[in-house]
Amino acid sequence: VVVGTHEEYREHHPTTAALVIEVAVSSLEIDRVKALIYAEADVPEYWIVRPAEELVEVYRHPTSAGYAETTIMKSPDRLSGAGPMPLQLDLAALFGAPAENH
Repeated sequence: VVVGTHEEYREHHPTTAALVIEVAVSSLEIDRVKALIYAEADVPEYWIVRPAEELVEVYRHPTSAGYAETTIMKSPDRLSGAGPMPLQLDLAALFGAPAENH
């Protein structure tokens, strides 16, 4: 996810992202290695969606040594993006479970 308009990127690609999301079906260990790469690139937030376990690993606060904060979110949690784009994700809806109190 990048911040900006289509017009801003008409002539060039974005140089970074506000949020990167990986879906780990068979690539969990590779996706965890990517966390260091994204942190070094100063991507503010990185999510690894693990559908088989119905959870999301959330990485925040990048440093040169990796992300300073890692959180595991599960249904029926609501995941809120901490980056420059306000984003709310209902994990119950994402993983196909009935949402509670909506």
